[in-house]
Formats: sequence, structure tokens, C-alpha cells
Amino acid sequence: MPIYIHPAILPAPLAVCEGYPLGDAVWGWSFETGAHALRVIMAGVSDRFPGAKLIVGHMGELLPFNLARIDDRYDFYEANPPIAHPPSWYVKHNMYVTTSGVNDAAPLLCTQLVLGGDRIMFAVDYPYQRNEDAVAFIDGVTLSDTDRALICHGNAERVLKL
Repeated sequence: MPIYIHPAILPAPLAVCEGYPLGDAVWGWSFETGAHALRVIMAGVSDRFPGAKLIVGHMGELLPFNLARIDDRYDFYEANPPIAHPPSWYVKHNMYVTTSGVNDAAPLLCTQLVLGGDRIMFAVDYPYQRNEDAVAFIDGVTLSDTDRALICHGNAERVLKL
């Protein structure tokens, strides 16, 4: 079964967010959770356990939008232990994302282009998001019938063995 990495209240506020409502669900949690997922990748966990899969919410916790930059800058970084592939490879092969908390077609379509429809699962970010709004979003967004079926139920059924 995959491991779900989900944000939580930070033990200490991110300094850059202090004084503004950015530290939790607005911004800080996505940054922090995405960074933890990258730490799992860069620690070589996926190389040692190729069957291990991660799920991250909130349209991938910023990762799908930054993979090209992460890979480009990774060339300047020497992992300890080194990993066998660029970081994006692991995101694309060992990670699934949920739509939770992001009712916007542009991030969904970007994530679909980067990861493919078979890596995205519909979810609601209750209590930070209204269920009705999330359902209206996924019902109204332009997707192929195949991708809609995968995102709305097929991927969860396959990945979570439902």
C-alpha cells in the first residue's frame, strides 16, 4: 500500500510566513509537505524499495509545477546517497497526487500533462474545502472520459485496492 504524506500544523512557523496568513493551508503546508516528499526521494528510498509508492495531496504539493527546475538544479547537487535517476523520475514513477484543495483547471491540466491521468486521484480537502465545490469542479472541468474515470475513481480503486 502507498504511504500518504499529509500536511500538519508546523511545530514552528516558517520564518518567511510570519506575520501573514501563509504558514498553514494557504502556502506553508504545501511547501513543507512537498519538501518532505523530495527528502524521501533524495534519500534513495525509492531506489532501495522500488515498489514503495507515495501519495501527496493538494495537486502534488507544488512538485508537478517545479520538476524541471528541480531536475536542472539537481545537477549541481550530489545526493548522499546518490539516486539512480533525476528527482522527476521518482515523482512520475513512485508518486500519486490528489486534487484535494485545488479547484482550478490550470493546475489540474498541468499535473495531468506532467504526471498523466493515471497518477491523479480526486479528493476533497475537508474541512478546508466544501465537498460540493470540489464535486462541482471535477464535474465541470474538461477531461476526456478516460481521464475522468481514472481521476474520479479508477486510480483510487487500483492504487488502494478498493
